[in-house]
Amino acid sequence: LYVRAEDTLSRAGFNDAASQQKVIAAYRSMIDRYPRSPAADFARYRLGGLYYELKRMDEAIRFFDAFIERASPDSDLLTLAWSGRGYAYEAKGDPAKALQAFERAAKTRGSANFAGINDQNIARVYEAMNKPDQAAAYYRKALEKTIDPGLSRLLKRKIAMLG
Repeated sequence: LYVRAEDTLSRAGFNDAASQQKVIAAYRSMIDRYPRSPAADFARYRLGGLYYELKRMDEAIRFFDAFIERASPDSDLLTLAWSGRGYAYEAKGDPAKALQAFERAAKTRGSANFAGINDQNIARVYEAMNKPDQAAAYYRKALEKTIDPGLSRLLKRKIAMLG
């Protein structure tokens, strides 16, 4: 069933309402039929992302939360699910909950793989909350971890603008 859901996504895409409903239905069917399976867990994560793409943030958060509740502490996807939750709260205009989610993402076991991104996310939320000192501190942390010259320039500009 999970392979069928992935196949539906790859064949139909996610560009129109009919395709979106097919993909969502396939993942939901997987969860309904085998709710405790690893495939259902991954389907929850995927639905969080798909609902985020559809700008249905409450549903995105609900599925990210369902994934987080069952995920292994060693899963890299746990870091990404917490980040997805943060992005959804950020899109909803709730920076406090976004910050909490991004901070949780930074504390997961797999966070080292996403350290610069986690720091940038936290910095961006602090910046939106009009907390320039905290934002600059996290942008500096992100700068220490990046090897991308373009991103380095962007981070340096952000730090300079924040003072």
